[in-house]
Amino acid sequence: MFKKNELRYQIKKLINWKIKQRLSNLTPIVYVLLGVGALALLLGLTKNTGNNLSAWAASPTPATAVSIVIAASDSSLLSKQRADYVVDGTADEEQIIAAMNQLAPVGGGSISLLEGTYNIDSEIQTAPSVKHWPNGITIRGQGERTILHNRMNGGTSNDRYVINVWGNTTDPVSYVGVFDLKIIGDEYTTNNMSQHGILLKYVKDAALNNLYFENLGEEGLVIGDEAERVAAGAIFGKNLGSGLIDIGGSSKSIDIQNVIGETTNQVEDSAMTGVFEWGGKSPERVNIGFIQAIRPGSKGLQIVSASNINVGQLIVECQADSFSKKSIGALQVYKNSGVQPQNVNVKQVISRNCGARANNPSISLQGDYLNIDQVTVERPYGHGLSADNLHYSHVGQVTVRDAADTGTSAYNAITIASTTSDNTFDQILVRGWSYSAANGIGVAISGHRNIFGKIQIAGDTSVVGADSWDVWVSASASNNIIESAILSGHGTGGLSNSSTSTHIGKIIKGTSGTSYKPYQTSGTSLIPSGVTSTTVTHGLGFTPSAENIFVTQANNPSNDPGNIWVDNINSTSFRVNSKNDPGASGLSFSWQVVTP
Repeated sequence: MFKKNELRYQIKKLINWKIKQRLSNLTPIVYVLLGVGALALLLGLTKNTGNNLSAWAASPTPATAVSIVIAASDSSLLSKQRADYVVDGTADEEQIIAAMNQLAPVGGGSISLLEGTYNIDSEIQTAPSVKHWPNGITIRGQGERTILHNRMNGGTSNDRYVINVWGNTTDPVSYVGVFDLKIIGDEYTTNNMSQHGILLKYVKDAALNNLYFENLGEEGLVIGDEAERVAAGAIFGKNLGSGLIDIGGSSKSIDIQNVIGETTNQVEDSAMTGVFEWGGKSPERVNIGFIQAIRPGSKGLQIVSASNINVGQLIVECQADSFSKKSIGALQVYKNSGVQPQNVNVKQVISRNCGARANNPSISLQGDYLNIDQVTVERPYGHGLSADNLHYSHVGQVTVRDAADTGTSAYNAITIASTTSDNTFDQILVRGWSYSAANGIGVAISGHRNIFGKIQIAGDTSVVGADSWDVWVSASASNNIIESAILSGHGTGGLSNSSTSTHIGKIIKGTSGTSYKPYQTSGTSLIPSGVTSTTVTHGLGFTPSAENIFVTQANNPSNDPGNIWVDNINSTSFRVNSKNDPGASGLSFSWQVVTP
């Protein structure tokens, strides 16, 4: 394998190694092997022939110092001259695997891949009898100049990874590094739709950085079962069939920073799948710093049945006209097989042009103890944000703006489903929301025991649909609190509240809609002689609280009426009662309903 002009370098390395290892401790057999190797070098018998790395066994060095340099068939002449080995462009993985096998006995080492294209016709992995990958192996390229070409035909079901790092449950692979590489596939076709980039499975203490994935039928990076303590940064992907990063199984202690995925043709599912698990054990203790997904075919970031997930900033920019055949969500947090996501924390989400026309929301939240600090949804196709099966969670500032439905389906800016309870929503701002279809709602509430801080709706009143409200509270909703709201009176009206137990705080009304009712109303009435009650029609369209109804006696009746109180309160009327018959004069009173 060694070139003749490297004779001095190899002899010097051999001598240095002997000194470090203390020659007195070496066995005679090793002395013989070293002597034979040195003699072979002197006689010029070892050459850079392309398939023989056995000379490395004759010259082992400590793991921290072992390095094998490989050049591609199309590397520069200078690179080939400095390389320990030059591949021939066919099944180049064989030589990389051979280098790994030479490094394994000494505890690992570094494989440097110089610039050029390496054609990979089968997975880079060692014999699977004990583990697929030795400990302590690092592969480092030259950034985008080092290309590993996945030429494997995986068909529709056989996964094919360029780099397959796989240990086992009792003996995981440790101290693995992959840096500065570009892995490409053959676009998306039936024959290569199962092409992947890198798999880590049963791995501990792995580091990955500055990796590019392009034109693969499946994911770029898969962090699979039992992966632990994995750090990844600067991960880029383009035109990937099922996602840039897939984290599944019982992975934990995963840290990922600076991820950018882009899809230009939206041929399959997504440009960035993110944290993903379809049941069973869920990934946990995952930290994701920054994610940008550009024109994803399915999801920006998907978190399924996972726990203890932290996300810094997520930016998802979907195709401007959406992609009607796919479910395109910027952020989807949901359960599978009955397993709720838990303790998911997201600092900031920005969604642009996302959401499918099949009523798929741009932001979908399920789980327990979620904390979403800031959500911005711009120009959504379909619902803006939907909370379903969300419990004990906090959603901070939510802004949905510049959206319009198609005129054939009803979309809501914010939907709080009936299965959502015991959450807080600090601030909701809806701007430029156009309800051309029936039942288009700004904020639709069917949940229970949720607290809403400030709700502000600024809709486009030039286009209206039947039963389109700024805020709509269903009859099945219970014990919700809306602390304050600034409404435009857009569409049918500002507020429709059919819930008997939802508290509405301060309401500032806007312009009138088709049948908009004021939130402060008043009038006069009379309890006539011979009876002790009368019904007042307030015409609010929602049920006010008793503490918001004020009754003032307006005459001195013939008889003392005693106590006066209200009951039988509903969305259209309430009843005023007196303890005694007021007598011939009756009891005149004025009334007022004020939502403070």
